[in-house]
Amino acid sequence: ARVGAWAMMDTDDATRLAHACSRVRALEAMPLEEGEDVALLPQCWWSTCASAFEDASQSEDAVRDAVRGLEMIDMCALMHDGDGDTEVCVRGAGSWATRARDGLRERVDYAIVKRETFERLVDVVGMTDGSKAIIRTSVSIAGTILVEVYGERFSIHFGELEPKTIELSRAASARELLDACRDAYGEALRDAQDSDLRVVDYYSEARGELLTTDLTKKLDALHLVPNQALLVERKVGEYWPEEQSFIALPAGDDDMVNAYDADSLEIDVSLTPKNDVSTCQAAAKVGTRGKAGLSNLGNTCFMNSALQCLSHSSLLTEYFLSDKYLADINTDNPIGMGGELATEYANLTGALWRDGALTVTPRKFKSSLARFAPQFSGYSQQDAQELLAFLLDGLHEDLNRVKKKPYVEERDSHGRTDADIADESWEAHTARNNSCIVDTFQGQYRSTLVCPTCGNKSVKFDPFMYLSIPLPTSRERMIKVTLVTYGEHVSAVTFGLKVPKTGDIATLTLALCEIADIDTMYERIVMLEVYNHRIDKVFTNMNMSLSLISDRDVLYAHRLPALSDTAPTMDTVLVHRRSGSQTKSPYAQVSSVPGTVVKFGFPWIVPVSGAEGETPGAKQAEFLERTVEKYAETYMRPAPGTPHSPSASAEPDERRASAEPDARLFKLKYTNHNASATFEEYGSEASVSDSHVSSNTLSAMRVIAIDWSSKALTNTYDEDLFDVTVEHSSVKTNEISEAEQGTPLTSCIETFTQEEPLGKDDMWYCKQCETHVEALKKLDLYRLPPILVMHLKRFNYSRLWRDKISTLVDFPLSNLDMTPYVLPHAPRTEAPIYDLYAVVNHFGSMGGGHYTAYTQHAEEGTWHLYDDSHCTPVDPEAALHNAAAYVLFYKRRDVPITRPMSRAGSLMNFMNADTGMGE
Repeated sequence: ARVGAWAMMDTDDATRLAHACSRVRALEAMPLEEGEDVALLPQCWWSTCASAFEDASQSEDAVRDAVRGLEMIDMCALMHDGDGDTEVCVRGAGSWATRARDGLRERVDYAIVKRETFERLVDVVGMTDGSKAIIRTSVSIAGTILVEVYGERFSIHFGELEPKTIELSRAASARELLDACRDAYGEALRDAQDSDLRVVDYYSEARGELLTTDLTKKLDALHLVPNQALLVERKVGEYWPEEQSFIALPAGDDDMVNAYDADSLEIDVSLTPKNDVSTCQAAAKVGTRGKAGLSNLGNTCFMNSALQCLSHSSLLTEYFLSDKYLADINTDNPIGMGGELATEYANLTGALWRDGALTVTPRKFKSSLARFAPQFSGYSQQDAQELLAFLLDGLHEDLNRVKKKPYVEERDSHGRTDADIADESWEAHTARNNSCIVDTFQGQYRSTLVCPTCGNKSVKFDPFMYLSIPLPTSRERMIKVTLVTYGEHVSAVTFGLKVPKTGDIATLTLALCEIADIDTMYERIVMLEVYNHRIDKVFTNMNMSLSLISDRDVLYAHRLPALSDTAPTMDTVLVHRRSGSQTKSPYAQVSSVPGTVVKFGFPWIVPVSGAEGETPGAKQAEFLERTVEKYAETYMRPAPGTPHSPSASAEPDERRASAEPDARLFKLKYTNHNASATFEEYGSEASVSDSHVSSNTLSAMRVIAIDWSSKALTNTYDEDLFDVTVEHSSVKTNEISEAEQGTPLTSCIETFTQEEPLGKDDMWYCKQCETHVEALKKLDLYRLPPILVMHLKRFNYSRLWRDKISTLVDFPLSNLDMTPYVLPHAPRTEAPIYDLYAVVNHFGSMGGGHYTAYTQHAEEGTWHLYDDSHCTPVDPEAALHNAAAYVLFYKRRDVPITRPMSRAGSLMNFMNADTGMGE
């Protein structure tokens, strides 16, 4: 790959670049096809690239200017470094020349682009030293085109031999699974015939379903969990090894049975082909119904939390446990699931409410869910609210009592009363949709659209399954910026700057100058982003929106003298490095790969005399060396010995001389813009190639590496001090956020019912104006259901920006009066007063996180925290004052808080699950 070729672009290059950019846009607009090669790119680099391409016009000059701001592609952060590797037998996963680093997340760490896109971008901007392309091939799984960045890994067991690890594509077949197991154990199985080998599900070291009865079956259809155990069995003579079925209580699950001693319990375990249920006879005697946890199958906490909340929705659970659902199953609904989803949900509910149940592993349920909703296949983190919406809608269609939906024509609302329109709309809706889900969860709201030009109004009444409640957000945000000041020594102070969310870099710079008392007449600020101890981006565009800066970005501002016309200088970036073969300190146990360099500290910027483009000589090198020595005195280690020892009282120059009699403390080397390469020594008479000059400039600044010697960092300087910054009081002051202040739920509901203009993407066609307009829209509640589900809209999405709103919402445990938000002329058979009974929580950020659930037990009325397989009693106040609350479940007062749950049906459902019925 060429490095920095775009920096010296001529007219022909610019034309070629414009064509390349145009081709990249066209490629990424095309849908991905099965078998197509794709490549990974660092997400932050791709976001910058996409923004640059989008902002640039089609002119060659504009495209060239946009690309000049792009850095070379650095793939090192995405590449597996080989640390901690175990031997892995790979089969059916494709010929992957470059392995990806474990734990990467799409749209957070990496983006997926077409292979041709990647190759064209490399041709334009190049790749850094050591970078390699990560190429994958798209596959079709469950009818969806997917890209497997990683294969699926499994731990296989055979006899008394050591377990092995295999890795396969999810598109691989059972035949490839069998062959991978054979290859992994080499001589022990190489001569075995297919008829004498089989692979068995060995999840939680419990012998389960036979997986290789049909060798053409795809791995994805076997319902396996990543990294789970598989058992390889070989026939001896005419007999297979004796089959054993046993599941031990999971380690750490003592709290599931409160004060029980696990060693003294009599354990009874039932194993199903797809769902495992661990039970405890002693626990059954005192009652654990509805307190069973759900095993995490791999990032399935989103599903587990939603299921636990539905499990304690008494109206719904009683409907399934009593087997009333059987009479309503609709196998002929063309938009339903043939009753399979309802049946599997009933089996799962029965398992959760079985006497003595401790933990349920919902593999069969997840498999059925994924078959009808491929977005929930695999083991990526998903959204609990989206799962809940699909599940309720799917259950409704499977249980719709209307076998043949009548045609209903929508009438114009003009000149008619709200009551007439609402009743007609509800009757039309229930004529086509009649199920337990509609009876329990669905309500109705009025949607009013008003043309801002002519005042024309449209009124519609629509059903809802849940309410998506917007959360108020602050118009300001805090951005941390570390100000680096140079004088007799280097100081670094981190400020917490409160700025408008709609502000730009100029706004941020002005806020910093005000709080740090910087006079821009005599000084200038260089604002930049630091990543991996190097400058990743220089903010030269003062109009750049602050929305492009995330809370994870590390910003530094360097306080430098104002530029002078009479004494030109070249800003020189100094990046601290040490040899990768040396340890961090004399006592460190961790070392890096020999021959590499490790960056540390934060970069310095030193103006050096000389015009731009002028090659530095011995004079500049001597000045820079003296400057580094002066600034580095701040980071010197305490002298050994007592305060009165000669070493302790020696001057810094004497200590440096005594510590380094045979070698220089550091060397200044030319490097590339990300400080990963090593070229000639700075200021040397050796000729510096044009490619080196072009590659080591960063936004008109020259990048130089300070390569510190091992003795310098061992005896003279403390490497840790190079990273030290002082926190200004403004950081703590401005960290008092909305998440700590709290917002009443009622205020959020008021925001939901406020009038707001439609965006340009949702314009409404006004029949009187005969054009699309940005109408004013208002929602009003009209008919409320027995169970009111409210989804707090914590996640914001935009093209290049994703954010989570961590505002604390104060919601009541009881007596939520919805009367003020319901239209006054709406029908009221029951007062719209609600009590809380369940909460889905989300902890973490957009890129990842964890889901849990608080629920009030449907029989006992006690509150519990469900965290995957763990169920813990809690005080009901724990569910309140909770900034992680994401989905709220409220029961109307006429719905009993607790009620006895049926038992006969739950046992029947569980027996069906054990025998594989419903498959």
